[in-house]
Amino acid sequence: MSQNNIKRKLVIIADQHLASMEETVRFCDFIATWEAKTTTLLFLGDIFHVWFDDKRYFYAEHTYFLEKLFAFRNKGGLLYMVAGNKDIFFHKKRKYLPFHQVTKNILLFQHNGKKIMALHGDQINRADKEYLCLRNIGLHHYSFAALLFKIAPQALTHKISRLVQQIANNRKTVKGHTVHFSVKDYLAYLTKLQKKRNADYIFLGHFHMPELYTMQLATCSLYVIPAWLKDKVYAYLEGDQVKTAQYTP
Repeated sequence: MSQNNIKRKLVIIADQHLASMEETVRFCDFIATWEAKTTTLLFLGDIFHVWFDDKRYFYAEHTYFLEKLFAFRNKGGLLYMVAGNKDIFFHKKRKYLPFHQVTKNILLFQHNGKKIMALHGDQINRADKEYLCLRNIGLHHYSFAALLFKIAPQALTHKISRLVQQIANNRKTVKGHTVHFSVKDYLAYLTKLQKKRNADYIFLGHFHMPELYTMQLATCSLYVIPAWLKDKVYAYLEGDQVKTAQYTP
């Protein structure tokens, strides 16, 4: 039976913000609990606290994580990633990344005959003009910024990466808008996306919701997935039901 004909379980994980080898090993242990040939893993972004898509700046935990994902893929697992605001320069598939698809914006794929749309969620709050402006500049000038990062001395780029991490920790606008989830902005933004893409399910993270948030938009089911970070919570789609569970080793 080909991979396309296998009925799979879709496991959705958001906002791990892994910050140490210990946390990374624990998360990879969770991945190992799933049977690869019948499982699709969907990552909704912010896998690490800050992660640059440049192998020169991968730390031990990045390498370990990728090795485990390649092992999962080699056993028949499917892997999809939509980059979050902490995933810097991630925007396409690369040979050293195990994901079948990677995108910075909107991810679309088929799962058991259903159309899945996934996004990180950091564009939902339209009132956060500062962040949206910075994000658009980063995307529009991606090639130039990535080139500068690659040709700069390694010591300098390490300083830049640490500075980016500090900004990510301290910028009040992201924290404020992440906490204050706007239902109005959420529905307006996703309604616009849905008109063009006609998905059956839409998943996003970013907001670190305390529990699964669900809404219905015509025939499309919308879900905001709780963050893995605090309670090791994930979601899964089995049949037509989306549920959450907590990983306990």
